[in-house]
Amino acid sequence: MDTFECITTKLDTREFSAEDVPAELRSNILEAARLSGTGLNTQHWRFIQVDSKQNLKTLAEDSTSGSWVRGANFAIIVLTNPEYSFHLEAIRKSVDIC
Repeated sequence: MDTFECITTKLDTREFSAEDVPAELRSNILEAARLSGTGLNTQHWRFIQVDSKQNLKTLAEDSTSGSWVRGANFAIIVLTNPEYSFHLEAIRKSVDIC
């Protein structure tokens, strides 16, 4: 599968099964995120894994768009450093092009 096909055929999920996700798979997901590329190799993000059902419930209640996380087995919060605004620059450039 090429990148374009991957992006255009992806499936967004907002409901999750109660089936446990093995710790090794969770670790692999976090490792893949950690190894992904960043602008200028700044690694300007941090990841927080949320496992507790109570914390998932609180996260769902506090989120403006993620109430669906309540039913997840776990969640990963991605924190970025606002000093590195690469994502904002990309948005500005795409607006200028249009």
